[in-house]
Amino acid sequence: MNSSVNNKSSLFQVIGELNRGELQFKICEWKLLIETKRYLEIKAPNGMVKRIYKEKINVVIGDTKYYADGQLSCSAFCSEDDISNIKIAIVKQLEQQIAALMSDLKINQSALSKKIITDEL
Repeated sequence: MNSSVNNKSSLFQVIGELNRGELQFKICEWKLLIETKRYLEIKAPNGMVKRIYKEKINVVIGDTKYYADGQLSCSAFCSEDDISNIKIAIVKQLEQQIAALMSDLKINQSALSKKIITDEL
Protein backbone atom coordinates (compact mmCIF):
# COMPACT_ATOMS: atom_id res chain seq x y z
CA MET A 1 0.00 0.00 0.00
CA ASN A 2 2.99 2.33 -0.05
CA SER A 3 2.78 5.32 -2.35
CA SER A 4 4.34 8.74 -2.43
CA VAL A 5 2.55 11.98 -1.72
CA ASN A 6 3.69 13.39 -5.08
CA ASN A 7 3.44 17.17 -4.86
CA LYS A 8 0.40 17.30 -2.58
CA SER A 9 0.36 19.99 0.07
CA SER A 10 -1.48 17.89 2.68
CA LEU A 11 -1.31 14.49 4.26
CA PHE A 12 -4.20 12.99 6.22
CA GLN A 13 -4.07 11.02 9.44
CA VAL A 14 -6.91 8.52 9.67
CA ILE A 15 -7.57 7.21 13.18
CA GLY A 16 -9.96 4.35 13.83
CA GLU A 17 -11.10 3.97 17.44
CA LEU A 18 -13.13 1.07 18.71
CA ASN A 19 -14.56 1.89 22.12
CA ARG A 20 -17.04 -0.41 23.85
CA GLY A 21 -18.81 -1.51 20.68
CA GLU A 22 -18.65 1.78 18.79
CA LEU A 23 -16.28 2.36 15.86
CA GLN A 24 -15.40 5.96 15.07
CA PHE A 25 -13.03 7.46 12.54
CA LYS A 26 -11.21 10.75 12.95
CA ILE A 27 -9.51 12.38 9.99
CA CYS A 28 -6.94 15.11 10.60
CA GLU A 29 -5.32 17.11 7.84
CA TRP A 30 -1.59 17.75 8.23
CA LYS A 31 0.20 20.39 6.16
CA LEU A 32 3.26 19.23 4.23
CA LEU A 33 6.28 21.34 5.20
CA ILE A 34 9.28 19.50 3.73
CA GLU A 35 9.60 16.49 1.43
CA THR A 36 12.91 14.67 1.02
CA LYS A 37 13.74 11.38 -0.65
CA ARG A 38 13.27 9.51 2.65
CA TYR A 39 10.75 11.41 4.74
CA LEU A 40 8.13 14.12 5.01
CA GLU A 41 7.87 16.78 7.68
CA ILE A 42 4.24 17.57 8.36
CA LYS A 43 2.46 19.98 10.67
CA ALA A 44 -0.75 19.23 12.56
CA PRO A 45 -3.55 21.78 12.99
CA ASN A 46 -2.45 22.23 16.62
CA GLY A 47 1.05 23.20 15.47
CA MET A 48 2.89 19.96 16.26
CA VAL A 49 5.51 18.98 13.65
CA LYS A 50 6.18 15.32 12.88
CA ARG A 51 8.62 13.52 10.62
CA ILE A 52 7.16 10.50 8.85
CA TYR A 53 9.23 8.21 6.68
CA LYS A 54 7.78 7.57 3.24
CA GLU A 55 7.67 3.80 3.73
CA LYS A 56 5.24 4.40 6.63
CA ILE A 57 2.68 6.23 4.46
CA ASN A 58 -0.44 4.08 3.92
CA VAL A 59 0.69 1.64 6.63
CA VAL A 60 -1.78 0.99 9.45
CA ILE A 61 -0.17 1.09 12.88
CA GLY A 62 -1.78 -0.28 16.03
CA ASP A 63 -1.91 2.59 18.53
CA THR A 64 -3.11 0.51 21.48
CA LYS A 65 -0.21 -0.44 23.75
CA TYR A 66 -2.40 -2.61 25.99
CA TYR A 67 -6.08 -3.46 26.07
CA ALA A 68 -8.04 -1.61 28.74
CA ASP A 69 -11.57 -0.31 29.17
CA GLY A 70 -12.79 -1.80 25.89
CA GLN A 71 -10.71 0.50 23.69
CA LEU A 72 -8.56 -0.30 20.66
CA SER A 73 -7.21 2.08 18.03
CA CYS A 74 -5.18 2.12 14.81
CA SER A 75 -4.05 4.93 12.55
CA ALA A 76 -2.27 5.68 9.29
CA PHE A 77 -1.09 8.65 7.29
CA CYS A 78 -2.22 8.81 3.67
CA SER A 79 -3.20 11.05 0.79
CA GLU A 80 -6.80 12.20 0.46
CA ASP A 81 -7.43 9.67 -2.32
CA ASP A 82 -6.47 6.76 -0.05
CA ILE A 83 -8.68 7.59 2.95
CA SER A 84 -11.42 5.05 2.12
CA ASN A 85 -8.86 2.26 1.55
CA ILE A 86 -7.15 3.10 4.83
CA LYS A 87 -10.47 2.91 6.69
CA ILE A 88 -10.95 -0.63 5.35
CA ALA A 89 -7.39 -1.56 6.34
CA ILE A 90 -7.96 -0.15 9.83
CA VAL A 91 -11.09 -2.28 10.28
CA LYS A 92 -9.12 -5.38 9.22
CA GLN A 93 -6.29 -4.50 11.61
CA LEU A 94 -8.76 -4.04 14.49
CA GLU A 95 -10.34 -7.42 13.66
CA GLN A 96 -6.88 -9.03 13.83
CA GLN A 97 -6.16 -7.37 17.17
CA ILE A 98 -9.45 -8.63 18.59
CA ALA A 99 -8.79 -12.17 17.33
CA ALA A 100 -5.34 -12.16 18.96
CA LEU A 101 -6.76 -10.88 22.25
CA MET A 102 -9.53 -13.51 22.21
CA SER A 103 -6.97 -16.25 21.56
CA ASP A 104 -4.83 -15.10 24.48
CA LEU A 105 -7.87 -14.95 26.77
CA LYS A 106 -8.89 -18.50 25.79
CA ILE A 107 -5.40 -19.77 26.61
CA ASN A 108 -5.52 -18.06 30.01
CA GLN A 109 -9.02 -19.37 30.67
CA SER A 110 -7.86 -22.89 29.83
CA ALA A 111 -4.93 -22.58 32.24
CA LEU A 112 -7.28 -21.50 35.03
CA SER A 113 -9.65 -24.37 34.31
CA LYS A 114 -6.80 -26.90 34.47
CA LYS A 115 -5.67 -25.53 37.84
CA ILE A 116 -9.18 -25.76 39.25
CA ILE A 117 -9.69 -29.31 37.94
CA THR A 118 -6.38 -30.55 39.32
CA ASP A 119 -7.01 -28.61 42.54
CA GLU A 120 -3.47 -27.25 42.61
CA LEU A 121 -4.42 -23.91 44.11
